[in-house]
Amino acid sequence: MSEPVETESYLLTVLRYIHQNPVKAGMVEKAENYKWSSYKKYCVDYQGQKSFVNCDVIKGYFGELEDFVNYMNANNCDECLDYNLVKKLDDSALTKIIHKEYNLDSGLESIIASPKDERNTMIRETYNIINM
Repeated sequence: MSEPVETESYLLTVLRYIHQNPVKAGMVEKAENYKWSSYKKYCVDYQGQKSFVNCDVIKGYFGELEDFVNYMNANNCDECLDYNLVKKLDDSALTKIIHKEYNLDSGLESIIASPKDERNTMIRETYNIINM
């Protein structure tokens, strides 16, 4: 999944969010310790060493390394696009759950024979139950 970064302020939020992901996931204690992150590339660029990461835009916001580090490591409630796992069921599995939840006769026919609004409510409620 992806999400467009359409403003400069959101760019900074996304960059911090990405750099802090390994910390929030408990993989490392500090963003600088995650070896697959671009975080260190930005830091070395501030120290005059070039890297394959183009840091010019970000350096336009944070003139000094200390400013960049403070922003990237600040406590925050940044929210960016998150992936939520959704359970997917085939017709057979969904049918079994609906029959169990609603005490229907077995078979897909009993669901299909239900009034449309009632059938749709059963499906929607079952979907909500399995994805809680």
